[in-house]
Amino acid sequence: MLTELCESNYKVACHLMDSIDAQFSQASGLTDWICFDRAVGELLRRNQKSSALYDYNKQQVLEHLDNQFSYLPVTEYIPALFIQGKNGLDLRRGIDAQLISPKSFQDTWWFEEAVKSEDKAVWGTIYRQEGILSEPGYVLPLVRGIQDSNSRQILGYMVVLYSRKLFANQMKSFEFSEDERVYCIDARGNILYCNLEEEVGRLPNKLFGDIRQARQDGLRYKQVEMDGIPYMAVFAFSELNSWGVVEMIPLTFVQQQRTMLLKTVVIAAFLIVVVGILVSVYLTANFTKPLEKISTYAREVSKGRFDTALDLRGNDEITRLGQNITKMVEKINQLMEDSIHREREKHNLKIEMLQQQINPHFLYNTLNSIQWMAALQGAEGIRHAVGSLGQLLQYGLRDSMAQVELRQELKALEEYIYIQNIRYKGKIIYESQVQDSHILDCKIPKLILQPLVENAIFHGIEPRVGMGRIVVSAECSRNVLYLHVWDNGIGMSADEMDRLLTDKDRKAEHDRLNGIGVANIHERLHILYGPEYGISFESRQGEYTRATLRLPAEWSGQKEEAVREW
Repeated sequence: MLTELCESNYKVACHLMDSIDAQFSQASGLTDWICFDRAVGELLRRNQKSSALYDYNKQQVLEHLDNQFSYLPVTEYIPALFIQGKNGLDLRRGIDAQLISPKSFQDTWWFEEAVKSEDKAVWGTIYRQEGILSEPGYVLPLVRGIQDSNSRQILGYMVVLYSRKLFANQMKSFEFSEDERVYCIDARGNILYCNLEEEVGRLPNKLFGDIRQARQDGLRYKQVEMDGIPYMAVFAFSELNSWGVVEMIPLTFVQQQRTMLLKTVVIAAFLIVVVGILVSVYLTANFTKPLEKISTYAREVSKGRFDTALDLRGNDEITRLGQNITKMVEKINQLMEDSIHREREKHNLKIEMLQQQINPHFLYNTLNSIQWMAALQGAEGIRHAVGSLGQLLQYGLRDSMAQVELRQELKALEEYIYIQNIRYKGKIIYESQVQDSHILDCKIPKLILQPLVENAIFHGIEPRVGMGRIVVSAECSRNVLYLHVWDNGIGMSADEMDRLLTDKDRKAEHDRLNGIGVANIHERLHILYGPEYGISFESRQGEYTRATLRLPAEWSGQKEEAVREW
């Protein structure tokens, strides 16, 4: 605690010293300006007779001084400023300047030291100046010789008297206890300011010696005695002018803090034990019951009773755990229901496809007979058309749930386009584009392209004037197969595209060969592969429509291993 207290007060001392250094820098800047001002130099180089005259040059210098006093904040602490020349020049500025005789400080040690130092600024120490109006009369002098810029001879001296408010106003922004003493001292140990009283003079020799030795040893604070009372001295010194700030913290204050801290710790420890016992009893009662409810609920769910309710109230971790378990059970139940629904859809779809095969079997046998009759009579066009229709029916009569290679689906699609071109008198131009020959070996559900081509013919190309074009393309990317059916028909609106994917019972305006709609194909892909696969449409009315089938790329046996990297 003592170390933390000293470190904290050391930071305060450093901040206070920085504030005083800022004022010192402004004071030095003021002396620099006066020493190097050309108008001041001209006044100091005059002869004694001219220097006694009050003329425009003197007025101009005094106006410059007034400007500096209004510009620099540090000038508010200057009750008097003197510029004394060896030629008899006497310029003064400040509310007390006319009440002070320059002879009163010309015999002081700091003025004599400034004379020896020539043009270097010398700070004096706090002393009482009689005959001034500001404060009780304590001032801090700053003396500097003014040199001729050419001959380097001393032309005169500038004396600036600062009031003790220079330090007092800096300390007002910091809080100190009533028992603490805060000194601002110079390099000789002279007291420039004390926060408790108007104290002048020097720090006791032993105290100043101890602080100076501790500073040389690299310490920031040291235990000392003053007037027989033990203190902890915390100090910080400036590198600009060797001034320092010393905080004297009485160790009796530290002892009081230690006693108070000890009492606080004992009371806090007792309260912690009492509160800990109460909290332990409360938590034991409130955690056991919810955990028993969760355990009972888990046993019921393990028996398949997913409709069991879990009644937990509150906002603690156990309640949130029970809520998460409930959500997990609901999700499992939903997944089971979805799985049952998909299996039911598969079963219904298979029954529907089997029912559709009953009449086409008889139709296929009839068409086979018609094909032979057309061949015997030499009607090649009829024979080809009937043969294509027979091939298409035979392709559809196979296991409707089986997967086929893409090349087989495209082959059946060519037969279908041939038959439709007979109906529409060659109006349909068909083209297939496959990204790579490996894609032709890809396994896809049978009869998923024909409904899209059928939709393109009946709703896109048939209402269109002129030739129609259908392009079926296939590409594979990252084990996903994309099948595109593009037509240059009249296009569709957004509502029409949505109805195609949502209305499974929608019947086309024309009879369809297999009776399978686009929505059924979309649902079929969802059941087989999941909701991320299916059909999407892109259309621009009057220009084109493009349907895209997205399904996983699957190959069988060695072929799958051969193309996995591709």
